[in-house]
Amino acid sequence: MPALNWERPTDAIRYYNQEIGEGRITQAVAAEEFGAFLSEQIKVVMFDGMKETPVVYTQIVRMETSTKAWEKIGGATEPTGFDQVEPGQEAPEMDFEADTTTIINHEFAGKMTVPRSMLEDDQTGVIMARARGIGVAVPKFEDKKVATEIFNNGTSLLGYDGSNIFDDAHPNITGGAANSLNDNDLAVGSVSEANMQTAIETIDGWQGTNGDEIDVDVRLIVAARDEFIDLARLVESSGRVLADFNEGVKNMFQNIGTPVKWKRLTLGDWYILTDVMGLVFQLRRQLELTQENITSGSSFLHRAYIWQIFKRFGLKTVNWRFAAKCQ
Repeated sequence: MPALNWERPTDAIRYYNQEIGEGRITQAVAAEEFGAFLSEQIKVVMFDGMKETPVVYTQIVRMETSTKAWEKIGGATEPTGFDQVEPGQEAPEMDFEADTTTIINHEFAGKMTVPRSMLEDDQTGVIMARARGIGVAVPKFEDKKVATEIFNNGTSLLGYDGSNIFDDAHPNITGGAANSLNDNDLAVGSVSEANMQTAIETIDGWQGTNGDEIDVDVRLIVAARDEFIDLARLVESSGRVLADFNEGVKNMFQNIGTPVKWKRLTLGDWYILTDVMGLVFQLRRQLELTQENITSGSSFLHRAYIWQIFKRFGLKTVNWRFAAKCQ
């Protein structure tokens, strides 16, 4: 079997045609070898495209791996059930299942068909561009899914606790009473020092599962493109630089969190992301590429090489304290 080291698929198919013509290999062997070679080339290009595509969502979510169709993940800020007891009194049960959320893994797939005529006509560049396009499309799809489902629609999408993902009164624990202190739909207005202060003070008043105070730190501040420049000025400058403050006065919000621009966000929106990693991207199966009829190398029905890409994952909030919508 020849070494599969051609630079282009057309180099390979010419080789096979010559070997078949001179009787050294059969058509079936050629098709199988060529199908395997082409799959390998497409896989390399596809995964290169995937790795080189910039996305924002990987900075925001907590990545978890899964081994079955669904997983239960706890989102409680602290276990409940630790308290003073009298002599002879039974100790309260430590409830590590508080606010446990089930994340279901869903299937995502796509297909690429390459007519054999494209190979015969030396359209290698087009084929590889399609393969790279698939690699680019997958992380972009995931980035858009997180932005659209969780952030852009988060004020109307119910979360695990029965409130919207971004709501003005989350219960401390699922099933509990609404608590106006637990507000992560702030509506403070555009980026400014005054609005940042209001947002930070509100976050600092959030309560935990037991109704106790909790320590929550700012991790990222994510803004739509029309809010990002003001955000970067606010958190990266040593002096106050926005219009409502005098330049040169110390900026108390310098380096409070890393500013991130996310073009997928609704214009005007900005969010404070905390160190409570409560948005989970649960990976059941990594992206894989499979070829139809790999033993024959080509589909007789379509006279084409056909590949399918497949990935399986779940996405869900397990603790609303992961972020606050500021505008």
